[in-house]
Amino acid sequence: MTYVEAVIAALSSVVALTDGLTADQLAADDMRLRAVERYWVLAGNAAKAHAHAAGLSAGAEPWSSLAGIRDALAHHRIDEVDIALLHHAASAEGPALLTEIASAQG
Repeated sequence: MTYVEAVIAALSSVVALTDGLTADQLAADDMRLRAVERYWVLAGNAAKAHAHAAGLSAGAEPWSSLAGIRDALAHHRIDEVDIALLHHAASAEGPALLTEIASAQG
């Protein structure tokens, strides 16, 4: 699996896990919430690896956005995660990023 394929797989899981859920519903389902967090971290890890392997400059999009979300989730305590922000990223930004990356891959 390439780094880009790993990003697509992880983002697809984020989108599927949050489809149709409100932020409150996501917050109430701890197992789903932690899975969404983990898949974002995996997507960010693969995005960072792809950007490095491809020689992309810092801030290259969409890889930088994915890495930023990854860093926030990976380096904050569990009680510091803003679930409303995570939900927005998953339900609004996730599908857009997924479409952008899948389209660019061809």
